[in-house]
Amino acid sequence: MKLPDALDPEAVGLCAILIRGAVDGSQFGDLDEAHKDAIVANGVEKMMRAGAFVENGALFLPPDVTASDL
Repeated sequence: MKLPDALDPEAVGLCAILIRGAVDGSQFGDLDEAHKDAIVANGVEKMMRAGAFVENGALFLPPDVTASDL
């Protein structure tokens, strides 16, 4: 996954960790690694496009972002 350098690398990393944790759950147990990686990349892209940011080591989305925006 290659994202523009202008994005906050800490936010990108935290998004990836969050999504990968969800993907590794039992709900997605039958997927191979390539499919899991694609889900993570897609999720990170959507979260960064929605304005994900890090403050004091925690990941946030702007308050006006809803689940349907992702």
